[in-house]
Amino acid sequence: MTKSTRDQDAARERSNARRRATVERRNGMSLEDYDAMLAQQDGACAVCEHKFNRVLHLDREPETGWVGGLLCDGCTERVESLRHLWKHRQGCYAHLKNWGGEAYARACLRKLFGRMSDDIAI
Repeated sequence: MTKSTRDQDAARERSNARRRATVERRNGMSLEDYDAMLAQQDGACAVCEHKFNRVLHLDREPETGWVGGLLCDGCTERVESLRHLWKHRQGCYAHLKNWGGEAYARACLRKLFGRMSDDIAI
């Protein structure tokens, strides 16, 4: 084995070790489980379906522990924002109603949540 081959092998091992540590730290799962989940998603974000060369985030619903898939940074932020808005939808409705009226508030929430927003008490 030549020196350059040894150097390449050592660099590959360091890269794999960093990737394993990142997956375990960020997602709390083994690299093997992560790779299996990523393969099920065809190597792409579960929401936007873009492929990335970096470790994706595990989408886990904090209250129930439900696992939704692997998401890129942008989709992780958007999903968390939607969860936050849904949790505080009554306050969002009141704010939007004060700002633009009841029809405006209902239209905004319906755009975000569809018919699920109909459960908001007036």
